[in-house]
Amino acid sequence: MIPTLSIIVPVYRVEAHLAACIESILSQSYTNFELLLVNDGSPDTCGDICEQYAAKDKRIKVIHQENGGLSAARNSGIEQAKGIYITFVDSDDTIAPHTYLSNMQLLLNDSSIDLLEYPAHIHYQSPNSYILSEPTFHANSNRVLYEKWMAQKGYTHTYAWNKIYKRKLFATTRFPVGKIFEDVYLIWKILDQVNHYYYSDKGMYYYFSRPGSITQAATGKDLEDLLTANIALFTHVKDKVDESKDLTTLYLYILNIQIDVLRKGSKSLQIPIRKVSYSDLFHANLSLRTKIKNIFLPLLGIRRHCRLMKMLHR
Repeated sequence: MIPTLSIIVPVYRVEAHLAACIESILSQSYTNFELLLVNDGSPDTCGDICEQYAAKDKRIKVIHQENGGLSAARNSGIEQAKGIYITFVDSDDTIAPHTYLSNMQLLLNDSSIDLLEYPAHIHYQSPNSYILSEPTFHANSNRVLYEKWMAQKGYTHTYAWNKIYKRKLFATTRFPVGKIFEDVYLIWKILDQVNHYYYSDKGMYYYFSRPGSITQAATGKDLEDLLTANIALFTHVKDKVDESKDLTTLYLYILNIQIDVLRKGSKSLQIPIRKVSYSDLFHANLSLRTKIKNIFLPLLGIRRHCRLMKMLHR
């Protein structure tokens, strides 16, 4: 029987958390899936754990490869996936019960949906945890999709994992190997192919913030990659939506990444040029803290503003 859903789990140095991740998938009430465990050259016992689970459940396939990074592992899973739909789970995260059943029912009842996003509990079990969830909405055209996505600041949750994709979206698209924030590079290439997007209020992805994780250990060079990716995203979406406060919000979001890059000691300054008035700033969909941080932007200009923020945060 051909599985409807391919679940791709890149595995690397997570022996303490891997079993919980796999168990949360195997205990799902939706059962017509294949689980692709991609052992990305993990030097611990992860490979053995994967094989032990595969011996007990025929839905599991283990792929062993030399270490190539998260993108390479996901790409290997994509290349061997057989499902109509693809989803990703990081190997130190878990999925709430019935998440796939609830959302696969939505997809199977409406085959026109190309991409579905569902809620996530970010930094689960940590003091700064929060639930990422939006009101349910449909976007039945690419332009409406971009307008909704920008209005709800989709660029702040480009995560690969709390989404279910039609496999055809990856026919010619892959995660960029060697990039840390690979999902930002990928998302607009996926969105360009989507004609029907659905934001679901069903299920939950539990994202754990672990010490030493890729995001936690990000360097100045990694943040430069994040900045470059978001500038490419900005350049792309500005032609997809009407000139509006949503573009200003994205611009100010990118500016904050630029400030973080400078604070890490980099001299890279590559923010796109855009005039921002005080009216734009205070009407932007940003937190009060971010607005206060950016209050000197119209007065100082980009370069001096970034230098000031760097000094204030020393």
